[in-house]
Amino acid sequence: MFTGLVEAVGTIAARKPSPDGQGLYLAVQAPFAGELSAGESVAVNGTCLTVLPEAPEPVAGAFWVECSPTTLEITTLGGLPVGGRVNLERAVRAESRLGGHWVQGHVDTRGEVVAVTELGNARQVCIAFPARFRRLVLDKGSVAVEGVSLTVVSQGVDEAGDTAWFEVTLIPHTLAETTLNDLVPGQPVNLEFDILGKYVVSLLGPYLERLDSRPA
Repeated sequence: MFTGLVEAVGTIAARKPSPDGQGLYLAVQAPFAGELSAGESVAVNGTCLTVLPEAPEPVAGAFWVECSPTTLEITTLGGLPVGGRVNLERAVRAESRLGGHWVQGHVDTRGEVVAVTELGNARQVCIAFPARFRRLVLDKGSVAVEGVSLTVVSQGVDEAGDTAWFEVTLIPHTLAETTLNDLVPGQPVNLEFDILGKYVVSLLGPYLERLDSRPA
């Protein structure tokens, strides 16, 4: 479990196919790499990954993780180049302050940055995502973008009903301490929606479907 408060920005130091050729090993350089133990969970751009017990090859100041085929299909991690920057957060301790929101590290889908607007020393970003997730996004609600806990400013659905969107504001601290300062239109991003909202929608799903089927 994580909070969406990025602990450090790391760098992809190496990429290596897994032995079966289906997955991917990533070496991530991080200031806390030497403190990690095998089996620990680390969120890499919002994706919960497990520290490997043995490094496929030695890389100074780095820890190794493995991305499964499912992870590569759902997230953006497969496209990370060597030298690419990533948001990192270690699992939250029970006695820690919960400054963001509950983030599982289970990415729901990829979104796409469609607009970036300067707002003085802040920045507003509009992100499109599949409309099937639209019930999980609401004004002033929480969403994790690349592992960063953010508050939804506004949201909606396009006229065709196929694509939804939301806007978030990035304050100077977020721009300085995460990779979100690098976002540009057309860039894919990992999205995880609020776990509380997902449970509510799951429980009320049949009722909501009946409402949707009513004549206008």
